[in-house]
Amino acid sequence: MSFPGKRNANDDLQREVEHHLHQLAAGYERQGYSKAESLLLAKREFGGTEQFKEQTRDEWRFAWLTGLKQDIVFGLRMMRKTPMITVAAILSLALGIGANTGIAALMDMILWRSLPVPNAKQLALVHWEGRGFPRDLADAGAGSMRPGDSEGAPAVADFFSYPAYEAFQKAVADHASIAAYRNGNQVSLSYQGQPSVAILRPVSGNFFATLQVRPQLGRLLLESDDQPAAEPSVVLTSRFWSKALGADPGVLGRTITIDQTPFTIAGVLEPSFYGLYPGDHAEIYVTVRRLAPLEQQRGERDLLKDNRFWGTQLIARLSPRTTLTQLRPMMETTFRSTWSRQPADESRAPRLRLDDGARGLGSLRREFRNPLYVLGGLVGLLLVIACVNIANLLLVRAVARRKEVAMRLSLGCSRARLMRQFLTESALMAVLGGAVSILFAYATANLLGQYVADYGTIALEVGIDYRILSIAGALTVATLVLFGIFPAWQASSSSNAAFLKEGAGSIGNVRRRWNTGRALVVAQVAMSVILVTAGVIFSRNLLSIQASDPGFERRNMVLFDVRPGTSGYSQDRLVEFYRNLEERIASTPGVTAAAIAGMRPMNVGGWWEQVQVSGSTERFQASLNGVTPSYLPLYAGPMVAGRNVSWNDINSEAKVAVISEDLARRLGGAGVLGQRLSYAGGPPGSKPPQYEIVGIAPAVAATSLKQRPYAVWFPLGKGFSQATILARTAQSPNAVLPSIRQTVAGIDRNLPLVDVVTMEEQIAKTLQRERMFATLSGGFAALALTLSVVGLYGVIAYSTSRRKNEIGVRLALGAMPGQVLRMVLREGLTLATLGIVLGAPLVLFGAKYVEKELWQAKALEPAPILLTLGILLASAFLAVMLPALRAAGLKPADTLRQE
Repeated sequence: MSFPGKRNANDDLQREVEHHLHQLAAGYERQGYSKAESLLLAKREFGGTEQFKEQTRDEWRFAWLTGLKQDIVFGLRMMRKTPMITVAAILSLALGIGANTGIAALMDMILWRSLPVPNAKQLALVHWEGRGFPRDLADAGAGSMRPGDSEGAPAVADFFSYPAYEAFQKAVADHASIAAYRNGNQVSLSYQGQPSVAILRPVSGNFFATLQVRPQLGRLLLESDDQPAAEPSVVLTSRFWSKALGADPGVLGRTITIDQTPFTIAGVLEPSFYGLYPGDHAEIYVTVRRLAPLEQQRGERDLLKDNRFWGTQLIARLSPRTTLTQLRPMMETTFRSTWSRQPADESRAPRLRLDDGARGLGSLRREFRNPLYVLGGLVGLLLVIACVNIANLLLVRAVARRKEVAMRLSLGCSRARLMRQFLTESALMAVLGGAVSILFAYATANLLGQYVADYGTIALEVGIDYRILSIAGALTVATLVLFGIFPAWQASSSSNAAFLKEGAGSIGNVRRRWNTGRALVVAQVAMSVILVTAGVIFSRNLLSIQASDPGFERRNMVLFDVRPGTSGYSQDRLVEFYRNLEERIASTPGVTAAAIAGMRPMNVGGWWEQVQVSGSTERFQASLNGVTPSYLPLYAGPMVAGRNVSWNDINSEAKVAVISEDLARRLGGAGVLGQRLSYAGGPPGSKPPQYEIVGIAPAVAATSLKQRPYAVWFPLGKGFSQATILARTAQSPNAVLPSIRQTVAGIDRNLPLVDVVTMEEQIAKTLQRERMFATLSGGFAALALTLSVVGLYGVIAYSTSRRKNEIGVRLALGAMPGQVLRMVLREGLTLATLGIVLGAPLVLFGAKYVEKELWQAKALEPAPILLTLGILLASAFLAVMLPALRAAGLKPADTLRQE
């Protein structure tokens, strides 16, 4: 249906043409010609009427819209005419663009995006750098310490004493606002009689004012909440408010109990504030001053006054007229004034450091920068392979349409007009592929968000916003340029005379050794070598870790945490409670053994310290944990030498220790029994004593399958307010869990079981990063291999179909089917082999980036390389075999009859 305006213009144009013809014919009639002869001579003089109409329409103001509409309609018709090519192209684009967009969106969230607060560029992270922990200035600390920015550079730490924070706040009040926060910890909660657990982050009263965060409901914490007379208040994250409290707007002013202490819910944070970094697991916020008395009740030291306990982290907001360079000297002077004494070695003294805080804390960025860049490179390569594959498909379709192109060129169609038509068809495919890619982008980004979730983060939820849409649009345009222009140019520049002469049985110019299609297939295979190699290497790396022996039986074991120390049990009652709990769980039907550890194995596995024996200056990094007597027999097996810890050791608070066999070997073997073991640090508030080594246990993986430090086990003391219970079951743990829950409820119905998992699931948590690499690189490799196989199959199948008559002649002249089979196989496998050879240097170049993510393995070992070659050659063989069999099965009489 045409528009009235356009119909009227066409009618006027038709009448104008007819008028000109009438005038010319009248002139010939006056010269004596008949009416029929005059009309014929007039048409001959005027020329082609349709060409004249087209030229006139091209000069109209909106003629390009009409032409675009025609191109789109014709393009859709041609796409419908070749549905297999259309679907393959759209899906290839959707997967390639979607994966790239998803990776880019996650990289933006973790690596580049600023915190969702006003004027984030004014934020700075307060750090110090030095040669290790300053033990002459502090007894203990809580925070993070990482290696320097370059090899040999001082370590960088983020923890200070609380008195130092207060001194900073006063010293730079005119130049910056300093806020304090601490690491999030799990606490026991009770709301309207329902017990649960949550992650609590202690902050200073000015924390939210410094960040300039706004509330969704109520108010946020204020500096007045730091005053002793202020009502204990708590602020909830929007995520916790929705998940745990059902997004009830009536929660404001209600009481929520934290570790047996009532707090009033003051407000709910706005949904856009996810915390100090993407995936921040903090769910509730209270002031440090309100939490300190609760910690002192549990026997912890008074961090508000103790300048030898460095456990407070700082973030600053600079005033608009202040720079980091101006602020650092002022804070450096104040920092030194807060030390308990001057260091003995000035060269090892910590020095203040200010870093950009616009993007929040950097631990997640440092952890996943290299993995995301590696995955980004892989998916970028996948997109190029997809574009090459589509270009090949379009070239094949262009060759199939060459008679159509030749006819249009012969009828006067310009090459520019023809190229525009082909580009429009490519643009339609790109737009459809880009639209479908949004779904794949969302799935890819959130799948990666699940893998990024680690011990200190929650699963990242990546939404579809204008950033993702703009990235998808940019990639769509880029792919259009990559795969659309060359096929369009080649189709429009083809010679039309030869194609118009071809008959149904003509062989045509198909015997060229090399053409664009073959070159593109070689490029596809070359790039696929990289992706397949990466998939094999990362999958092998994951399987290697999973197959490693942890030193204990991992099957039929369940773990869960309890928090009796924050649920009403005093320290004097904890030991008896743990003993009763262990005995009751061990007697539960379906449970064969039970044990308790102060810290969960195959997670943190204990607190890490440098240990040494008396009389020796050599120190060894070890994981320390408190356990009950049943723990080592259940987890590690029979003792190698000496004895196990006992309940008498626990009740008498005996200073004894059991060490792992690998540590015993470093300390001199079985002769280490009876010697005294000490460590440099310890739990906050404790002076590290010496422990008598009474036993040697088998070496086991206490922390993870990748990290296996030496292990030291102490008797579980009353200082452990929370603990992990291990239960070995006679059948599937999931079948026994209801009975275990019932047993714990029989002891204390208000004591929740926290983080209930099997040992297999717990081990899997420590392999999230390796599983991410294996899953994604394996998927990318499979997709790239599929695209390459399809491309190789398409080129060989098309080549053999164009050579049917030639092959028929060969068979008629005495060639055997086996010879034809080998000829086609040789052609296809030559292309695949050349692609593999060209891809090998790219693998060598990328190996140094991949090797950083491997565990006890090299990227270029013989096994993965040979496996990659086998996969590529087998896939190429299968891709070529089908057209080869079809060619070998041709009947000469049928093919020759077409000539």
